[in-house]
Amino acid sequence: MKNPYQAKPVKILNIKDLNYNTKFFTLDINFDFQPGQFVMAGLPGFGESALSLPAKNQLAIRKVGTVTKALHQLKVNDKIYLRGPYGHGWPIKFKIKNCLIIAGGCGIISLRPLLTNKNNIIFYGVKNKKDLLFKDEHKNWPNLHISIEPKMITDLFDEIDLPKNLTAFLCGPPMMYKFVIQKLKESKIKDIYLSLERRMSCGIGICQHCAIGDYYVCKDGPIFGLEQLKNQKF
Repeated sequence: MKNPYQAKPVKILNIKDLNYNTKFFTLDINFDFQPGQFVMAGLPGFGESALSLPAKNQLAIRKVGTVTKALHQLKVNDKIYLRGPYGHGWPIKFKIKNCLIIAGGCGIISLRPLLTNKNNIIFYGVKNKKDLLFKDEHKNWPNLHISIEPKMITDLFDEIDLPKNLTAFLCGPPMMYKFVIQKLKESKIKDIYLSLERRMSCGIGICQHCAIGDYYVCKDGPIFGLEQLKNQKF
């Protein structure tokens, strides 16, 4: 019987710094994934973390806890243990053309595969300039607008004229959702999708850590339409 927790060792081909606390790993693997899905990544003896997939063979890992600190110690040719991809991604299968991409902090990682679409408008908010990720790619992201505190990402709604019939994709800290969703509704944007990836633990719907209402985020998400979550508070 197959062990659903069995992870695959994958060799690291390259590592570079994205900023002061986030490393970018290129791996000897090609995931067949839908943008917005995630993998469980870890090391024996340290546990696992749920990580968004920014590309078919890459991971961006921010150092925030025991597991990610251990992953940051790895070198080229070391092995990282992965399982997945899991969950449902952004609904690009509907060929949505005009999207408002809203990313807070490391939420940009999940959205990265979508950012080169010329029809996108991108709102990207961070606390400090040093928190910015993928800075060498910004020139390739059309219609990019960045907010750095004390300027808030919601301030961009008052500065940028948004076209009609947009679909919004959100990924960032929970506190951001409350205020951004309010701005989206004021802008008459009805098609809203958001990631709840922060809630995952086992990744396969067993531990129940990610239960929210009637859903398991790891199996039913991590991407949800706002209408699915209308009875949830953000």
